[in-house]
Amino acid sequence: MITQPFAFAYAMLAALPGIMHCALDAAAPLVHFTVGGWFFGRFRPIERVLALLQAGLRAGITFVALARGGVIH
Repeated sequence: MITQPFAFAYAMLAALPGIMHCALDAAAPLVHFTVGGWFFGRFRPIERVLALLQAGLRAGITFVALARGGVIH
């Protein structure tokens, strides 16, 4: 099907911010990339939990896109 390459491309592109959210949850000093450069350093603990939640939501949306595209069954 024509939708399989698009679903796979979406999954690959969605993995990039997902990896960054997991790095933020691991206390990587990447905050200046996430909030427009206003802050530096690391996220506070509650913000780390929210970054992990957002990574989970992104993974769920990617799973749905792959399932609807026929890549996974």
